[in-house]
Amino acid sequence: DDVLGVGSSIEVFRRDGASVLVVFLTSGDANVAGKRLITMSPFPLPVEFRAIGTRRQKEALVALGRLGVPRENAIFLNYPDRGLNSLQSEHWLAVDPFCSPYTQRSTKYFRGAFNPGSPYCGEELVEDLKEIITAFRPTILYLPHPLDAHEDHRAAYNLVRSALGDLEAMDCEFVRPDSRCYLEHSYAGVWPTPSRVSDVRAMVPLEAFLGSGTWHSAALTMESINAKYRALRAHASQWWTSGSFLRRFICSNELYMAESG
Repeated sequence: DDVLGVGSSIEVFRRDGASVLVVFLTSGDANVAGKRLITMSPFPLPVEFRAIGTRRQKEALVALGRLGVPRENAIFLNYPDRGLNSLQSEHWLAVDPFCSPYTQRSTKYFRGAFNPGSPYCGEELVEDLKEIITAFRPTILYLPHPLDAHEDHRAAYNLVRSALGDLEAMDCEFVRPDSRCYLEHSYAGVWPTPSRVSDVRAMVPLEAFLGSGTWHSAALTMESINAKYRALRAHASQWWTSGSFLRRFICSNELYMAESG
């Protein structure tokens, strides 16, 4: 998702010398199609879902390396894929953690995760985000669009906003970063518009989203576009099953909705 939404922008920031930190809320460990393809097994074995999550984390590190981001600037929170909405709506407290139906875990299982072993609940996720934001002090923060069709993405937006709100309430010197929202999944129409293999088109906001905020377009060079393509190809487990969708994001620009307050 980081590469799809702002991969080329990340490459540009790094080439200009900026420090970039990428935080993965989940590890993609609920990818049924990817698991079946890699394991050649139709059975929903929890150990295999955990293995696909670990694999996707490794792919993410390779992808970020191709964008110029060092391994130490990637943080994996290891919360449950397809479970973030449940964390914010049903399993907020640590006394009632969410159990992933895929991995059969209710705590972080990845030993290299941020605060490993923490329970799957909304309050823990927000505390993790507050700790990371306080330490890194970002000036620009990219996050999913609040109307994204993927429920994990909508929940991620809400959880990040909760963390920012808490930090403002508890620290009068906290400076809220410039928030920029990227869209990846839409109920309002095909997004982005499919293009021919040899055609690199400009991304245009869907009409249904024009009233949701102020949209900005970041023009890209062929160097940054090629870097994004190489980073996407690093996600082999996704490319094999969703390559046609991923290719749509190879565009001559990247779009984001600017937020204030």
